[in-house]
Amino acid sequence: MTGEDLRSRAEHAVRLTRHDLSTLAAPDVEQLFHELQVHQVELEMQNELLRRAQVDIEQSQEQYQELFDHAPAGYLIVDASGAIERANHAALEMLGAHRSRLLGQSLASFVSPSDLEVLECHMSGAHWAVRSPCEVRLRPSKAATTHVRLDTTRRQGENGRMIVLTDTTERARQLEAEQRVHLEREADLLNRIAELEAEIVRNARSESQRVTSEDRTRESSRLESLGILAGGIAHDFNNLLVGVVGNADLMLQMSELPASFCEPLARIKRAGRGAADLTRQLLVFAGLGRLSMAPVSLPAVVSAAVAALRTDVPAATRIVTSIDSALPSIRADRAQVHQVVMNLVTNAVEAVDESGSVEIHLREMVLDANTLAACQPQTGAEPGHFVVLQVQDSGSGIDDAALSRIFEPFFTTKFTGRGLGLATTLGIVQAHHGALRVRTRPGFGSSFEVAFPLAETSRESRSPVVTRDCAWKGAALLIDDDDTVRSVVPQMLERLGFEVSFAQGGLEGVELFCREHPRFDLVVLDWIMPDLSGEKVLQALRDLQPELPVILMSGYSIEDLAANDERAVRIQKPMTLAALDPAGCALLGVRLDGVLTSP
Repeated sequence: MTGEDLRSRAEHAVRLTRHDLSTLAAPDVEQLFHELQVHQVELEMQNELLRRAQVDIEQSQEQYQELFDHAPAGYLIVDASGAIERANHAALEMLGAHRSRLLGQSLASFVSPSDLEVLECHMSGAHWAVRSPCEVRLRPSKAATTHVRLDTTRRQGENGRMIVLTDTTERARQLEAEQRVHLEREADLLNRIAELEAEIVRNARSESQRVTSEDRTRESSRLESLGILAGGIAHDFNNLLVGVVGNADLMLQMSELPASFCEPLARIKRAGRGAADLTRQLLVFAGLGRLSMAPVSLPAVVSAAVAALRTDVPAATRIVTSIDSALPSIRADRAQVHQVVMNLVTNAVEAVDESGSVEIHLREMVLDANTLAACQPQTGAEPGHFVVLQVQDSGSGIDDAALSRIFEPFFTTKFTGRGLGLATTLGIVQAHHGALRVRTRPGFGSSFEVAFPLAETSRESRSPVVTRDCAWKGAALLIDDDDTVRSVVPQMLERLGFEVSFAQGGLEGVELFCREHPRFDLVVLDWIMPDLSGEKVLQALRDLQPELPVILMSGYSIEDLAANDERAVRIQKPMTLAALDPAGCALLGVRLDGVLTSP
């Protein structure tokens, strides 16, 4: 009989009543009693198994609780609302809270507000069994943990969840450190890129400045070459004009000259003087013109020039002036500054239509080296205070091809004129150590700005008065290397009463004077000679005869020739008899201040 049968029989025997037992036969009763005993043994065995299973379960629960409590990772049991039901020691340490404070609290109360959205997204939804992990930052607490990773699973058959907390603070710090290093490297890289960009900009600017400087150097060299050429032409042309003007003047002085010759000779003389004016403009362009420097009121000069030009300006052309009469004075040659104003305003008027406008502005400005570097080269201006004249027109502007040549002598885009206006203007500005800038764009007019340095109040203009004996007679020595001058000037001196000897150059003149200097009452000396300069010749003359009267001649500027020699008179080629004769100069009202010019 199987154990199941015995159990069934035993259960049946238990259900039998006493009445039922009395009806059974003795063998059946014994059999039943035996079955009960067997059943009792089985029950005791099953109870023992149950007790042992209970002990195992309790031991397992203790082991689980011990493992749960002492696990290196943090464990939390939370209900469906997120309230914490259980927590192990690691979780308590991570969250920095006592168990009594932790249980029943929402996990969200321990998470940084900035990461609550991440936590809510992680915990939302009850349909998943395993949720992807997330990382959150904890609220500041006494615990060292600041970053944790959450791994959440749904508890089987329950609405709660188990959350595994892993301390990621150190890894987060390492990531932050790596991020800082990365950011520092990125910042260094950005700084380097910025430095490279700045260097590229500097190099581009430097290259642009180099190209501009080279262009200006080429332009400066070209203008310098033109200036040297113009000065040389003017000098040689003045020597030729000595023959034209001098001979015409000599013939006009002849008493036996037929009357019909007088007018043609006068026209020749006037033409020669006109040619001399032209050479003076060339000398101005070359920076070799004669300057009579003194404090000058530029507003007064501009006002006078504009007043003189208004009568020739078309009625529909507007001339607008903005002039401050209280501007400080400049140190300049008034006549040449007046010429600059006339040239610029005339060009501006000619550049506009009859209904156009010309604006003239005067103002005081401080110009630095960079501003001066952008101006026309070769002016020699130094940074400082200037009075700036601006003449702006509403004309068609100047194209690049013409702009590169506007300061060349004899270059012009007009049907009339000799093309010396702007060339002369540049020369005058150079001679005054000023600055000149042109700004133009085709179709938008042009602006010419000329800056003159202020007068130095401590500097006084020098105009020494030297008295001379008007009755100069005797022997004169002419020293000049030009054949034309040597053919005319002796005749002029002879007409003035001198017995003339001449030398064909500086060396020959010094040798002749050394041999015969006691007999010479006057020396007429050319300043520019190829073999020996006039300066060296004059010094040799002074070594022998310090008080000897000397007339210095030049086709260039004569202002600074032997400026400290009070016994020297300077005269500009070509000259007339009236200019050569000191008495004649005095009679014509020309002051004898050491410089003689043709009347």
